[in-house]
Amino acid sequence: MSRGHVAVVSEILTDRVIRVTHANWGGSRGRVEENVTVVDVSNDGDWTAVKVWYNPIHDLGTTVYPTYGFIYKAPTASDGVMMASAPAANGQP
Repeated sequence: MSRGHVAVVSEILTDRVIRVTHANWGGSRGRVEENVTVVDVSNDGDWTAVKVWYNPIHDLGTTVYPTYGFIYKAPTASDGVMMASAPAANGQP
């Protein structure tokens, strides 16, 4: 995807399966799709490669998409969690 893609995680199902809400994907150009299943298929379980549910075939699509990190929810004072991100695909910050 030459321009990238952004999705919002709407639910965490397991350590390798999430649901996302995203727009302009597949056959739904110009529309928002909610709670679409995304599966981590990376060898190391590090979310660097995913497959996305493709409704026309009622299964995960056949394409493996690379990912380049997540932007995490800002922590609250009680979370004690640090924010993190990954470098861009070209290695630039």
